[in-house]
Amino acid sequence: MQTLQAFTSETPVALSSDEEACLARKFPGGLEVFRRLDPVQQRGVLLLVEDCVSLRRGLPYTPHALQHHAPSGVISAAFEPSPFAAGAGYVRSGNLGVSRGGQLQIENVWLEDMPWGRISVGAGLRQTYPTAGGPPVSIGIVVVMVNVLSENGISPPPNLQRDGDYPTPSDHRSVHIVDAIGETLKLQAADGTIFYFDVASRQYVAGFPAATPATGP
Repeated sequence: MQTLQAFTSETPVALSSDEEACLARKFPGGLEVFRRLDPVQQRGVLLLVEDCVSLRRGLPYTPHALQHHAPSGVISAAFEPSPFAAGAGYVRSGNLGVSRGGQLQIENVWLEDMPWGRISVGAGLRQTYPTAGGPPVSIGIVVVMVNVLSENGISPPPNLQRDGDYPTPSDHRSVHIVDAIGETLKLQAADGTIFYFDVASRQYVAGFPAATPATGP
């Protein structure tokens, strides 16, 4: 009978330079911890950095139809739930890597891969502190970041809007992304209020875009 030890005693996963770079940046403990995992766990971790690897290779990232479940132990404690497809991009938990001095609390992020780079949209809460003192002022926020990969040699559209912060039209505390059609994101606030944000125009809109009527017979 094959034992569990025999099953997990496989050859360690061989890493590409892109995978090494992504693990060093995104996996707690970096390559040192990764190399101490058994091969089954290693393959599980690599699934969770696929988006980073695809971006470095200039490829679009399409999340798997089946959600990835992190292996047990150190890995499951280090990663959030798997991404899911939404409109022209996909949604994952986490942040944008910016906090504005602790003012931003991002709940989740919508990502759209482009030939020239990536558009990242974070949703959450912004807190500002009055200069005269007193409690912080909080409001829901959408943060758009545009990342251009100069090594691809492909330029973004000349009229592309760059980074920006977009507070919700009214204050209902923190928001998170729940769905998308095309580049229009559906946001839900902590109290259940729904907002729609159009990434292309950088504006809050009334709802999802209307379906285009079918043509032909």
